[in-house]
Amino acid sequence: MDCIPSSYAFACPTAIEKEVGIQPHFALESFDDAEADVKQSIGRIKASPFIPNKTSVRGFIYDVKTGRLSEVNAGAGMR
Repeated sequence: MDCIPSSYAFACPTAIEKEVGIQPHFALESFDDAEADVKQSIGRIKASPFIPNKTSVRGFIYDVKTGRLSEVNAGAGMR
């Protein structure tokens, strides 16, 4: 596929459809700052009324080049 990160959300659904015959029914998202994105996801989970137990919500970033997994500190200010 010839998707580039900056236009990933727009280019990839069409490229996927060309390759496999159907377009994904979900939104493809990209981000410039992985840590900020993980923090935002942690915040969404902690704010969700659909997740009753939020005592241990954690987020990680996987580095595909090194194989390292780094935990993201959501900070005390996150709910």
